[in-house]
Amino acid sequence: MQIRRELQTIRKGNRTIYEYCLHVKTLADSLAASGHPISDSDLQQMILNGLDSNYDAIVTTLTTRVDDINMDDFQAHLSAFDMRMQAQQGILASEPIANIAAHSGSNKKHAHKTPNQSHNKFNQHRSQSRNQTQNRDPNRFSSNPSGSSNGDGGAARGE
Repeated sequence: MQIRRELQTIRKGNRTIYEYCLHVKTLADSLAASGHPISDSDLQQMILNGLDSNYDAIVTTLTTRVDDINMDDFQAHLSAFDMRMQAQQGILASEPIANIAAHSGSNKKHAHKTPNQSHNKFNQHRSQSRNQTQNRDPNRFSSNPSGSSNGDGGAARGE
């Protein structure tokens, strides 16, 4: 009966899904060898109960199934979900490192600028770009020879 209690209270903890399912299966096999087998559906429920909240999506998916699922397919679903979570965590964990590397390799003369200096430089560049655009062909977007397509003297553009 101690094995049954362990199965009912087992937690995944730091084990991989494979290790966790293997441990649960070993306990279930021991229980079956002592003359107290557990059905696959009960065993699956015990496995799901031992998963933490990171697995809520797959727990919901597997518990709301109408049809029974065999243990191999059950473990395959858990493994696929676990691999997806690990891949996402790997991506999230690598993003800050990539960000730091991109910033640390930037030009040193910009490293000591205050945010205001960088902002002013950006606005200065935008202003130069806008002036160059306006100096091109004043009638470029206008069908009106006066240079204003709406008769407001450029007010719609914020001039």
